[in-house]
Amino acid sequence: LKHAVSTLGQLNLWRVAIQPGKPFAFGTIGNTPWIGLPGNPAAALITALIIAHPALLKTQGASDYKQQSVSIPALFDWQKARPRQQYLHARLIAQENGQLHVDIHPKQSSAMLIAASWADGLVEIKPNTCVVKGDLVSFIPYASLLSWVKISDWTAVVLLKEQTLNSSVLVNLQQQLMIKGKMSKLTKQDFQNLSDFRFRLRAFQRQS
Repeated sequence: LKHAVSTLGQLNLWRVAIQPGKPFAFGTIGNTPWIGLPGNPAAALITALIIAHPALLKTQGASDYKQQSVSIPALFDWQKARPRQQYLHARLIAQENGQLHVDIHPKQSSAMLIAASWADGLVEIKPNTCVVKGDLVSFIPYASLLSWVKISDWTAVVLLKEQTLNSSVLVNLQQQLMIKGKMSKLTKQDFQNLSDFRFRLRAFQRQS
């Protein structure tokens, strides 16, 4: 593929410093730009969501094409500091006090999609960084990556799924969700109105 594209057009980019997804390509053939995804399925999924999807939105004239993320305490240790930025399949888990934490799937292989089907989104770990349980990490919901719902709505769906809707949950949620400098104020009725998202997002949820 690399040779064919170089012969027919121009290869502008061949690798990116993320894991999984290093063999990501970009170039042009004639006046047509093209994007080449990695061969492994999980790597292809992550590069499509993190790089290709925002790029396509921007070329279509979208102004709001960047992913939303939220800082959430980790339920895991990550002692594998690596030079490339890591994207780990992760799931939000409501604690007994109503606070949300995030855990990662034990198998993060780029050749397997089982972690993606289990997860609610991705944890982003900067290069040469370790994580200790309790550290705040950047969590990007699949919903944000696909531009379906706001982070506040996605969080409500997770809480509904975990069946932890109570006054403590509402208070903790309001304390956690600071998106673009504005407090997200959700009521019990808001949560009830969001229940249909469980069906809209079923491709990325795993029923317990």
